[in-house]
Amino acid sequence: MSVGWRCPACTRIAPATLALCPACGTPAPALGAPAVPTAASANAAGGSPDGLVHVETHPARLALRRRARVALTVSNHGAEPRTVWLLLTDPDGLVVGRAVPDALRIAPGGRADATATVRARRPRLGAARTATVTVAAVPGPDDGPAPDPSPLQLADPAAVGRLRVGDGGRLLDGGRSLHVAAQLPVRVRPLVPRLLAAVALVGVAAPVGLSLARSDDRATVPSLVGLLDAAGAERALERAGLALDPAVERRPDASVPPGVVLAQDPADGTALDRGGRVRVTVAVGERLLRVPSVIGLRSKAAEERLRDAGLTLGPARPRPQDGGEIVASQLPSARQRAAVGTPVAVFLRPALRGGTARATASATPTSEEGIVPSPRDQTPTSYAAEAAQRGLVPKVIRVVRTGRPGRLVGVEPAAGTARPAGATVRLLVTAGVPRLAFDTGSAVRVLDTVAGRTTAEAAPSAGDAVEPAWTPGGRRLVYRIGRRLLLTAAGLSDRGRVLYDGPLDLVTPAFAPTPAGDVLAVISRRAGDGDLCFARVGSGRIEPACLRDDTWDLGRQISWRRDGKELLVFGVRRGERSRFGLLRFRTSRAFSVDPAAWTGRIATDVSSARRGVIAGAYSPSGKRVALVTNVGLPRFQLVVTPARRLRDVTTEALPVRACEVAWRPDGREVAVVQSDSACQEPLGTVARVDVARPRRVVVAATGGRHPAYQPLQYRGPRGGS
Repeated sequence: MSVGWRCPACTRIAPATLALCPACGTPAPALGAPAVPTAASANAAGGSPDGLVHVETHPARLALRRRARVALTVSNHGAEPRTVWLLLTDPDGLVVGRAVPDALRIAPGGRADATATVRARRPRLGAARTATVTVAAVPGPDDGPAPDPSPLQLADPAAVGRLRVGDGGRLLDGGRSLHVAAQLPVRVRPLVPRLLAAVALVGVAAPVGLSLARSDDRATVPSLVGLLDAAGAERALERAGLALDPAVERRPDASVPPGVVLAQDPADGTALDRGGRVRVTVAVGERLLRVPSVIGLRSKAAEERLRDAGLTLGPARPRPQDGGEIVASQLPSARQRAAVGTPVAVFLRPALRGGTARATASATPTSEEGIVPSPRDQTPTSYAAEAAQRGLVPKVIRVVRTGRPGRLVGVEPAAGTARPAGATVRLLVTAGVPRLAFDTGSAVRVLDTVAGRTTAEAAPSAGDAVEPAWTPGGRRLVYRIGRRLLLTAAGLSDRGRVLYDGPLDLVTPAFAPTPAGDVLAVISRRAGDGDLCFARVGSGRIEPACLRDDTWDLGRQISWRRDGKELLVFGVRRGERSRFGLLRFRTSRAFSVDPAAWTGRIATDVSSARRGVIAGAYSPSGKRVALVTNVGLPRFQLVVTPARRLRDVTTEALPVRACEVAWRPDGREVAVVQSDSACQEPLGTVARVDVARPRRVVVAATGGRHPAYQPLQYRGPRGGS
């Protein structure tokens, strides 16, 4: 038997899955409080359905002179499909109303929308009056005439004054069946205000032009607290003639499901000019997730993918018109980290029809349509919303700049540029400046690349600290001391937590780019041979599982591709040490720690003795690879090539000596280690190379190896920041 709970404040029956009352935001009773049977259990017991159908009006109050429209949402909380008739009655006879459609077929757990037109019975002069319209959902057959609204009476007539606006009230149809209804206060304004009517009657007023305020100039803010996500709040506001502020606030709250609306500003019942914005605060969890890509999907499919990933759909700009729009951009961007329940804003572009894009712009064309707006005094979120309203598609580009991460520092093309509808405008958002970690053969150092000085060092009194690697969030480092792997803060300010201290000799650790930072790849060395191993990082010590390979001796460097389905690992052929190159390991299960899920094969040219690739790293986008090779070259040099092609790359060699390589997170720079031409020296010069201008080489440190850039800290725009 399914159960729900009765709100102690407004007495509405809420589904058991909600932690807040959908009407007034009151928290659910504590555990152990008596549950209220829902419609499914009531029907099974043969009783009348209680809470089977839920009716909402948007807005919750209405004002009119002649006529006005109100949106109706009817939800079916039962276990079976239901057909309901929508009836509007006013016992005082001031107004009449009709819903279109007047009959709805609603699936179990589903909802349906209708529109009702309410009009005054006769033109009025003088003072305004208020009518209370009952919007009733009457169970009925799939076909046949509509029920007669005249016998509808409140089960308790005295309860009329106690019903809150928008709350459900129980109705009896001639004592036969139980319905649910909403009470809609309607303010009926006179056609001519009372004072002007009096002046006209006495004839003392000269002819004047009357400017009458239209009823649709103002809208009433609906109740949003308790809705499941920001997308639901935006739909409710749209029905009320209002808009959702794109700067959705987030607040950790473990007492409600992630994504639920916790607060709104202004409060429900407030009158705003039509089109006015309402800001909401939603609940998020503490756990961080990887944001999936929803680009190329329709909004409904995007919402489903985000919910499957533990996130929610946020504001959509411009607002969908016919459902044919597809997602062209999103905030936060794909693969960034975000808390559970975070709303992801999407920016839409019309789907192609007949090979051409339909003309698109904002719902209300303006003279600024297609003009790139100015980023002055704007956040990434507010700027993206304004650009979308002008028919442009915003795309965030994270740039390495000094200053607070998440700050909008520029746009491309420049502000004021005229662009066609649907064109992309790039938002340059600072992600800070990543630090560079490396080791000296005995100590791990962290370098500030702006100041050019060491900011932290781990130099143990016993053993050598080597082979640093960053966690995906950039907040911690793992490094090796003998057979121990230590996980420590990025500032190397603590003694670190031991990840491993066992019999295996684990070297070259590399964290997978997962949001949780819980997958580690390492090389296990034994008897002069190296094998690839994987481990899940938790609160305890890791237990690596290894993929045995009798052909290749692995080591030196491991590089993950961003999707977690490929790895590049250096290898030397066993029994023929003069043949070496990169092996590409692949899996169909992203970030798998099961060795059996991975298969590897040589990916670079090993046809010539003592000629090959000794290092390789995927770019942050995964589309390019930086290689260190001497194939067809007099010495080991740096090569940047598309990821799909790792052979015959000599023509793409850059004039840069290298023995090791690591990408900066923005993909515009690499760090290399330069030593002798054969890369036999254990230490060398750590240098920074601009990939677009490779002759710009900046020495970062001397006497170092194993460089590793810190991942970017920026997680995407935050509401209100």
